[in-house]
Parts: sequence; structure tokens; C-alpha cells
Amino acid sequence: MADIKDQFVPLITSVLAQSSRRHSVAQVRPEHKIKDLGLDSVAIADVKTKLFRMVGGPKYKGFPAFQKALRITPASTVRQVANSFAKHPLVTGTSLRAAASLPGKETTETKGVVGTAVRAVLSQASAHPYSKIKPEIKLKRLGVDAIGIADLKTGIFKTFSGSKYPLDFEEFSTALNVSPESTVIQVIQSSANALERYKKQRPAGKKAEAKPPNAAGDDTTPSKGDEFEEPEGDDTTDVKG
Repeated sequence: MADIKDQFVPLITSVLAQSSRRHSVAQVRPEHKIKDLGLDSVAIADVKTKLFRMVGGPKYKGFPAFQKALRITPASTVRQVANSFAKHPLVTGTSLRAAASLPGKETTETKGVVGTAVRAVLSQASAHPYSKIKPEIKLKRLGVDAIGIADLKTGIFKTFSGSKYPLDFEEFSTALNVSPESTVIQVIQSSANALERYKKQRPAGKKAEAKPPNAAGDDTTPSKGDEFEEPEGDDTTDVKG
């Protein structure tokens, strides 16, 4: 069984990828430092807010204590952030561990992280804790309306677009066919299909050339490839809380 902090690496990675303009979720490695992802103090504060929403939902009264206890500095690694997150009482006191991963359709560029990443974005768009984002639930039950769909598409786009794999937002958004009637698993599959379609349409040999506009510096950190692997095990536990 994987170390408990390693179970949360995909969740932390997904949130960090939303905030990083350099790296897609497939590029973020456990040993990457926060500064290597191009995140400054403002972005770190935003990451803490996102992580709190994943465990606290709409109950924001515990945020100051959470923010203080969750240690994230520019020198922190992704794995260290996951370790700090796993130790927090808000996390240890919930059923989040049982909902740690939900594999989606694998693509060359995502290696099975689609399920976790999409659910992480949904927890932001719906203000529901991550453990409540179950496969069979419809978006409308999570309170995601037409405006929420737009936020959801933007969040998914930011998670999967980086300097190595820049996506076109309009094309990706059009390919991502979801509505308030869609279930979580349908959103995951549609996201995976959109990524696969874009990969096939993109001209060969150009995926590493372009960089997103206004990128915060160059990505000088050597990447170890895209073989991002989630911890073993599917999310088959029926979470009750």
C-alpha cells in the first residue's frame, strides 16, 4: 500500500497544475519544487484556498487555521506539500482518503490522472468537498449551472495545458461536451476524449515549441517525462460523509 502522503500527490498535483502556467498536470512531478512550477506567494495563497475548499466545502470558518498549518514555501516539493496536507486534522477527520483517486481514460499526455484532476476542479467549481464528488452524481446536484460549466471548462483547461502541451482554449472547450445534466464520470470521459482528440489534431513536432502567452518565465526545470502514475487502487469505496 502506498504511503498515505503519496495517496494525496495526485490531488496536490492537480491543484498546483491549475495555478501553474508552465506545467500541465502530466508534467508536475512529486520532486518538483513549488518555485519550479512558477508559483509566487500570491499563487501559493490561492493553492491553499483551493485545498481548503476540497476538504472544507462551503464551511470557511476554519480557513485561517488551515492556512497557517499548511506549510507551503517556494522551496517545498510537491511531495512535501502532500505530506503536510495529509497530516492536517481536516483531512485526517474526513473520508477523503477513500476518495483519493478515480482513474479516467488514459491518454498519452495524462497517464490516467484525468479522474483525479477533473474531480479536483469540480470541487472548486461546485464548492463541495472532494469526497462528495462521486462518479454517478449529476453536476446540477452539485450546484453547477451554466456559469459553473464555464468555470469548470476553464479549470480543466488550465490543469491540462502547459508550456510543453499548450492547448487552444476554444477548441478544447468546444470538444468538452458537458452540461448540468452530465454526471461526474461523463465529465471525466468527455475531458479525456477532448484531450485525445486535440492530441490527434495537433501537428507532429510542434508540441514542445510553443509557450502560452505571458508565461511566467522559462521552464528550466528538467522534466522526467510524462509518466505520471497515480497510486494503485480504484475509488470503489462508497464514501458516506
